[in-house]
Amino acid sequence: MFDQFVYTDCRAGQGLGGGGGLQFQACTEGLPEDALRAAMPSAIYKVHEPWMLTAPPTPADRYPRYSVHLPLGGRWYTGRGRYLGRAVASAREGNHLTHILTTTSAEDYTHFRPAEVCSLPVWRETPAPEQRMPGVELRAEDAPLGIAEAVEIVRRTPHGPDHLAAIVTAMEDPDLRVAIRTDSEQEALAWFLAITAQFPITQSLEIGFEAFVGDPYASPARLVGVYASWSRPFGGRRTPRLCAVDLVEGTINVDGTDPDAEWTVRQWCDGRADDVDDALDLLDSWGMTMSAAAQVAVNAVGLGRPLETTEAVEKYLTFLEGLAPEILANNQRSLAAPLLAARDDASDGALVRRGLELLLPGGATPATDAIMSSVIQAWSRVARSGRGWPGTAYPQGFAWSTGRMPERITTGLVSLLDAADPATQLSVLTWLELSGTDLRVPSSVLSGLAGWWFQNPSQAEAMAHAAHYFTIRDHLIDEQLVPAIVRADAPERLRLGQIWHPVLADLEIVSFEAPLERCLAPYRYRDASPATRQFLIDLLARSMPWLKVNRLGWAWFFAVPPDPADLARLVTALGYTADPELLEYADKILEATLRSTSSSGAHPLAEALLASRATRLSPDSAAFVTRVKDAQWAMRTLESRSADSELVQQALQILTEESEAQPSALPETTQLAIHLWQWNPALVGAYLSRPRDDQFAGLISFVEQEWRRDARRRNRTFLHALYVLNAGDRDLHREYSQALRTALATAVERLSEEEYQGVRRAVFEDGAAGDKWLEAWDQLVKSVGAGRRMPSPESGRVRAKELPLEPDAPEGRWWKRRK
Repeated sequence: MFDQFVYTDCRAGQGLGGGGGLQFQACTEGLPEDALRAAMPSAIYKVHEPWMLTAPPTPADRYPRYSVHLPLGGRWYTGRGRYLGRAVASAREGNHLTHILTTTSAEDYTHFRPAEVCSLPVWRETPAPEQRMPGVELRAEDAPLGIAEAVEIVRRTPHGPDHLAAIVTAMEDPDLRVAIRTDSEQEALAWFLAITAQFPITQSLEIGFEAFVGDPYASPARLVGVYASWSRPFGGRRTPRLCAVDLVEGTINVDGTDPDAEWTVRQWCDGRADDVDDALDLLDSWGMTMSAAAQVAVNAVGLGRPLETTEAVEKYLTFLEGLAPEILANNQRSLAAPLLAARDDASDGALVRRGLELLLPGGATPATDAIMSSVIQAWSRVARSGRGWPGTAYPQGFAWSTGRMPERITTGLVSLLDAADPATQLSVLTWLELSGTDLRVPSSVLSGLAGWWFQNPSQAEAMAHAAHYFTIRDHLIDEQLVPAIVRADAPERLRLGQIWHPVLADLEIVSFEAPLERCLAPYRYRDASPATRQFLIDLLARSMPWLKVNRLGWAWFFAVPPDPADLARLVTALGYTADPELLEYADKILEATLRSTSSSGAHPLAEALLASRATRLSPDSAAFVTRVKDAQWAMRTLESRSADSELVQQALQILTEESEAQPSALPETTQLAIHLWQWNPALVGAYLSRPRDDQFAGLISFVEQEWRRDARRRNRTFLHALYVLNAGDRDLHREYSQALRTALATAVERLSEEEYQGVRRAVFEDGAAGDKWLEAWDQLVKSVGAGRRMPSPESGRVRAKELPLEPDAPEGRWWKRRK
């Protein structure tokens, strides 16, 4: 925060001095008295006496405003002033007012350089109302005269950029003073701002300026604004220790421009003032002056200026070698940028490596991830500039993430990788991947990273983002994982599978087939030991949560008919799941394997299916549906085999319990029970003929209420019902047989002609529709009295076709009548 004070003519008692006359009129409380004295007379308005002493005196409103910035006694003073004319207590001329902001902290100038401060609306033009003034904090807001306005004024001045470059070059002489002759207050401040903007902020604070005066030698400031109406034209005359710039006449009395200064000024005038400012501040952080070598570094670091020749690169490397160790340690990112921006024909991999080794403690053995990351980030800084790599054909404004490093850069970086630790290697590869770089990484590095990954599975996520991830993964599988599995005992194999299968499956997203194939390759199911088989079963079971269809693993497992006990263990290993995709996949696998399962294998598989859902679950949960499906699968397993009564009874019991709570399972469950009846009539017949059989009542309810949802459901319902009637004449309880007949008759009566023909075709065209079905259909139609003529079996029968089924029914063969 700035302190402030006002100097002007006062009445007695109005100012800090007590009496009348010119004095300090007001100040911030606590401002030291010596701070006030230091400002006298350097920072106080200076009256142009020739105008004051004319008769009559020149009106006060014709005098230009006064601007000043001076470093005095460890403080900075920035102020504005004006001529007021007559004194407050007399008729004499010479009254003026100066309002000063002062501070000892450079941070108070964070948002504005001093010339910008002079344009802010914070200045008094009249005395303060009281002798005590508050502190002033300059907020980040647009100044009326900012960098953009200064650039515009310099550019529209004839030879303006050339004059600015010559001024900056001349100021290499610390004893030189710059005088700018103009009749515009804004123009004077704009040139002060343009000149000081070519220096770091801390250096620019030490460059004092003052405007306006009549004699440049009478001012203590380095930059002096000379009012054109108070002086003669400079005329380009050589003057000792004075760079005289006449903006009115368009002349300058110095020649010779440093190429680096000229290039920086051009960048600043071309709209890259922020880049220049950043580069200069960086230079200031190194504690350097505007020497030629430092200027080269600033241009290259801040602005991405290419080092155009090998000689320039060598010069820059010499510059790096002369830097203090702490500067090298704290600025790797910035100092690497010139090497990365050098033209292709000016630098090769050896020079890049030499430069990077200078930036890395310990030479070619970087110890930390942060150091190499800083080097890579230096490239991103150059690429983000939007100009592309010098000497390449990148379009303007290209995205930095799509720019590719030249080969000379990657060669220099890769040469450091072999000596780096794995974490550093991974970081470098990650950065190069983000840069879109085509990088030829030595196989030794990739193999080393694979070995490190094998020892650190937790690094899987980071590894997935590294360049050459798939190559590293292949090294991991071929050189680390598969050999470890082959030589390990069964428990160790299981441990490795548990660690790496989910890791690789999760990272690769789509498939773990290739790694799994390589893991399975050393084994043959037929020859595998029981322990190895158990490992493979566990591995396959673990794959299912990550892979919905791991065809490779299952195809290998079922290349020969698996041992029924192994298959049962696999079913048990699947455990609990409510994932509908996984359930559908499991259904397909089990359906395929049931066909190849021998009769002797049916019992263990059915036992596993029934045991996998031993716990009673809520009917509202997804797992409840899973339990019903498992029981149904058990019945399908048993339906075409000679099943013992105990397993059939267990399956029917589960279905009975679950169907009571889940009516949607009734039709298919009853259907399965009817088919089981063919192989165990006594047991299933008793199940279906219980006086209060809710299963059968559910089928009737289904026929009455749900059969009209769609044609497939309707036709399938009629076929089920006819089959039940066919069996029910002998074995079903007559109460339910009659109820079903009545329900079907009512349904047929409501059929439209189109629906009727659809049902009839379903009856005639199904390959399992025997004479008893046709007889049941004929009786059903007659009982309705619908008057529809039944075609004879000979004329109506068509070639058997596959019955249209629900999409989730794979083939439907389990319910077709076996002959």
